[in-house]
Order: sequence, then structure tokens, then C-alpha cells
Amino acid sequence: MNDIYKLHQEGKVFTWELIEVTGPKPEPRSSFGCTLATDNSFYLFGGSGDNNLKYNDLWEFNTNAWHCILKGTPFSSEAAESGCPDGSPLQKSGVQIALYKNRHILVFGGIHEVTYEMNDLKTFDLTTKKWHTIDEENKNNSESGSPKNKQLIQQNESTKKNMFTLKNPNLNLDSSI
Repeated sequence: MNDIYKLHQEGKVFTWELIEVTGPKPEPRSSFGCTLATDNSFYLFGGSGDNNLKYNDLWEFNTNAWHCILKGTPFSSEAAESGCPDGSPLQKSGVQIALYKNRHILVFGGIHEVTYEMNDLKTFDLTTKKWHTIDEENKNNSESGSPKNKQLIQQNESTKKNMFTLKNPNLNLDSSI
């Protein structure tokens, strides 16, 4: 599915309207970031598609048509370690975005891949069409998101592959599966 619905409210009555969309559309996805610009337009960034493919593209929806602002960059392991060459955020889902002064789209956090949570903050300038990093020190600073911790987690997970431990201090329960 790649449908858009608009919710109408009249008093206590709510009705949904399927919007007829023209032109190219973003790939179907979930866990994307979205922010309202006007009553009839919004921006969409990133998300997760088929086979957990992550995106870092930026789209605008206005009235009944999508407009691709940035196509995004293909995933690469080099980009995961050093960042995208154009300064854009890595491909990710679960991202939060906001529109600031109708000119800047702020992009925060998200999940690049399992055990790689992001803690970066970037902005896209809609006038200059360029990405900027807000806080360089904040880049990939979450405990589970740093490349070093990611590697340690993966090594640790491989040794515990089929083991699950549940501890509850109130019940003094400890069980392994």
C-alpha cells in the first residue's frame, strides 16, 4: 500500500477521504519521519521498506502530488562508518523530523540497522538544498549506536544466540530457554 487518507472532522463526526495521488510516489514504507507544513502539505523522510531496506530520501506531498526533494543515497558499509558524502543522514527508520521556520527540516535519531540506533541531529535547508550537521559531537553518541558498541553487542549476541534469561527480583524468577 502507498495510500494517503485525509481525516475530516465536523463536530463529533469524523470521516476519512482517500486522496487521489498523481505522479511519482515514494516507495512503500513504514517507520518514516513526517512533519506537517500546511493544511495540505507535509514532508516525509526515510523509513523502512521491503526486507528492512532503509531510506534517506526526502519528499514533499502537496494537495494531491508527491515531489521528490532528494533521492537519497544508496546504502554502503563505508557510509555507515564515515557518513554519507553529501552530508545527509544515514538511511534509517524510526526517525523524528520537524519543520522550523518553513525553511529547515530537522532530522533527529532513528535506527540505521539492528543495534545501531542513531543520536545525530541534522538540518536540511529547503532554500539551498543542503544538509548541515547541528552538533558534530552528538553524532552516533548513543550507547548502543556507536560502531564500537555495535561490534561488541554483535560479538556478545553470537555467544548467546539461543539463550534467553528473565530475571524478576519480586518473583525471584530466573529461567533460560
